[in-house]
Amino acid sequence: MEKPVSFFNYAQQVHRPPPHIEMMQVNNALAAQNDAIYRRHWSFNNLPLQQLRFASREDAILRDELRQTRKKLTQMERRIEEFEGQLHPHRNRQTHGLRRPFDAVRPQTIPETSAEPDLTSWLTQQRQNCELWNQNFALKECLRNVEVENNMLREMCRQKEVNISLLENKTRQLKSDLQFYSDMKHDTKELVQAFNFKPLKV
Repeated sequence: MEKPVSFFNYAQQVHRPPPHIEMMQVNNALAAQNDAIYRRHWSFNNLPLQQLRFASREDAILRDELRQTRKKLTQMERRIEEFEGQLHPHRNRQTHGLRRPFDAVRPQTIPETSAEPDLTSWLTQQRQNCELWNQNFALKECLRNVEVENNMLREMCRQKEVNISLLENKTRQLKSDLQFYSDMKHDTKELVQAFNFKPLKV
């Protein structure tokens, strides 16, 4: 038989602040903890300029490949027009509405020279990412605390059900004892009346 556990003891154990207060506390603690790490790794002195320059060179290579591809498409377009002229020699070519060559200048042309990366905006973006990471971690920590509290509340409910079951068993036992004593009293009274017993006088 399990020993009954007081409901109020469990209630004292699971006393926690509201989830939004707890999340705010965790977020502030993580922000303070990661602030020194952020300042050490994402400062102007320790900025990975080599990676940024490599990314700029890679962008320039991609832009050059894009220009070469447009040039090849323009050549293919011209060859298609020549083939169409050979297949239909008597068709008049339109003087307007011709296809624009792929290597022609477009409204949104990517600049030829790679601009120097904006370190200030990049650092600001990294700072925002770090803050979002802190908030995400705080939410996960708050969720974990809520799950722990939920498990404790489930255990409290289970212990409460056990206590209720024990009380019901005790009540049934007391009722059975009361019925037994009541039957015994009734039988004793009938015996006294049957044999005409008289109570002893002291």
